[in-house]
Parts: sequence; C-alpha cells; structure tokens
Amino acid sequence: DIYEAGGIAAFSVDLLIYPLDTLKTRLQAERNVKLNRGLFRGLYQGVGSVIVATLPASGAFFTTYEHSTRLLTTAAPSVPTPFIHAGSSALAESISCAIICPAEVIKQNAQVAPKAESSFLHIVRALPSPFALFKGYTALVSRNLPQVALQFPLFEFLRERSHLTTKPRGNRKDGEGPLALGEVFLRSGGSGAVAAATASLVTQPVDVVKTRVMLTATTSTSPISLAGVEVVGKIWKEEGWRSFWRGGALRMVWMGVGGGLYLGCYESAKVWLGEEKEVEGL
Repeated sequence: DIYEAGGIAAFSVDLLIYPLDTLKTRLQAERNVKLNRGLFRGLYQGVGSVIVATLPASGAFFTTYEHSTRLLTTAAPSVPTPFIHAGSSALAESISCAIICPAEVIKQNAQVAPKAESSFLHIVRALPSPFALFKGYTALVSRNLPQVALQFPLFEFLRERSHLTTKPRGNRKDGEGPLALGEVFLRSGGSGAVAAATASLVTQPVDVVKTRVMLTATTSTSPISLAGVEVVGKIWKEEGWRSFWRGGALRMVWMGVGGGLYLGCYESAKVWLGEEKEVEGL
C-alpha cells in the first residue's frame, strides 16, 4: 500500500510541475534548437512518456531496493547498514534509469520540437536506431546516483532535527500526544524540499550534459559512451562554464516543489496507513 501511495504521489507531482521541466529543458537546449518553438508554448508536450514510465520505474526502484537490501543483509551481516542501503539504492536507481531513459529521450525531444512534430510517433520515427532511446543513459545515472545519495541522507537529517516522528498514534510512546497528519506533511515536505533543491544544485552541470546528449538522439549517430564526453567539450569550448548552470534556478524550484510534495505525501501516507491497519486489527 505504501509503495502504491508513493507511486501515485510521484505521478501526481510529475504532472503538476511538468511545465517547469519543459522550461528547464528549453533553456538548456542549444540556440538552434530553441528557435524551433516559443519558450512558453506547448508546455505539456511529451507528457505522455512520463505517464507511461513513472509508475513502472518507481515500482522497479522500490522492488529492487527492498529485495537487494534483504539479500545483502542476509549474505553479509557484518557490512554496516549504511553501505548496504547505499549499494541497494545504487542498484535500484540504475535499473529505474534503464526504464525511464527511453521516456526521457522522447520527452525532452518532444519538449523542444515544434508542436506539429512533438508527437510520440514523430519522435520515434526520427530516431536513427532503437539504440538511440538509450542516448544519455550514462549521464542520467551519473546525475541520479549522487542526487539520491545526497538528497535522502539530508532529508533524514533535517527531518530528525525537526523532532518529527512518523509513527502512527497507536505506536507512539505515552505522553507524546496525537500525531497530526498536517504536521507530518509540513515538516516532511519542508525537509524534502530543502534536500531536493540542494541536491539539484550540486548535480546541475550533469543535468545540462544529460539534456544535451538526449537532444542529439534524433540527429547524431555517435556512440552512446562517447556522447557525454563530446557534449562536455563542446559546451566548455563554445559556450563557457556558465552554460553548465543554465536552467539551474528553474530546476531547483522544480526539484524542491516536487521533492517536498512527494516526500510530504509519502510520509503522511505511511502514518495514515499505519493508523488504518491498527483500526482494522481491533
């Protein structure tokens, strides 16, 4: 039930903040790509790929994470728990990225295309080969792994500093008083927003590279493994280091709002579902 709530929360947040993602992609694109459309027109172009990929990617992440954590804990009981969690999350995120990468390629190319050329079929037909759907996978993993590694420890730290517990009422200690879902949402959401925005700032340069690589999927036949290196060199030589921070403010807002809403909803759902199960057991 918690995983379903998490998936629904992620899906709802993706739809809500999708226009910010579109604007960020357009700001990060090369100048000749930007001329293909107005900055604020068709802000939901490519949203269909997100609808298709969000739930299975989220499900794959949580399933892989839980199973690998249990397996590693049993196979290597002497390994410190943080290392087990780090390894499990890295494996889970790598698998999740493999599912989301084709959707990201289609989405980002649709976001910068003229409206008449932004459909799913038009983008797919423009790809030189099926392998182009995985253009930018390495950059996607290179961005997401440090993003997750920084965001969640920071979230837990900030949440603990707020003296927040997400135990349901029946499991709380005497004298703690009832737990308000609104308080859980606000404190978890606030901690999640700060953590996500901070992590997005650190990983911003890699996000720019990922965007540029994926936008070459319909025009370039360069090997996937070399594309990221080529893009880094081109940006540095032709545009300067400041271009690696293009769209950074929008991405911080997008990630902050998304991370806050998602983690706020997720932690609130954990409390609410815990209370529901307790009532059912009476």
